[in-house]
Amino acid sequence: MLTTVGRGVQTYTDHAYLATNGYTNDLLWYDVRAYYSTEGTYSDPDFQAVFGMENYSMLEDKLVATLSNELPANYSISNYPNPFNPTTTINYQLPENGFVTIKVYDMLGKEVATLVDGNRTAGYHNVTFDASRLTSGIYICTITANNFIQSKKMLLMK
Repeated sequence: MLTTVGRGVQTYTDHAYLATNGYTNDLLWYDVRAYYSTEGTYSDPDFQAVFGMENYSMLEDKLVATLSNELPANYSISNYPNPFNPTTTINYQLPENGFVTIKVYDMLGKEVATLVDGNRTAGYHNVTFDASRLTSGIYICTITANNFIQSKKMLLMK
C-alpha cells in the first residue's frame, strides 16, 4: 500500500492494519522514503530504510498500529539468505552514530571484499554482497563499529 504524508510529519498511523485477535506480537516493517512526484523519482536511490515496532492504540473501536522511530538497543549483524548464491543481503544495526567497517574474509583469513568503510548513522542498514567471482565455500563477514566487533559465517554454494 502506498501512503503519502505532508512535509514535516513525524508520525504515521496505519489505519489499514488491524491486529488479529489471537496474535498480538506483530512486527511491522515500513519502507519510508521521500518521493518527488513532479520528477517521478525517489530522493535517494541508496535510501536508508526506516523500520518501526508496533505501538497499538484504540481508534474508532479499531486496534491500529502506529509507526514509531525506535533506534536499535545494540549492535548486530546478520545475512539472508544463508547459504547464498551468488548474492546475500547483510543487515546490520547501530545504536549510535560511528565509523563502520564491514569486510568479508575467506577461510584462510584473506580479505575478499570491503562492503562498508565510513561513517554511518544510528539505525538499521543493509548492504548487498555479490560473490559471483568467488568459489563455493565458507566466508566470514566482520563488522567493526566504535568498540564493537562481531563476525558471522556465510556459506556460498554455487
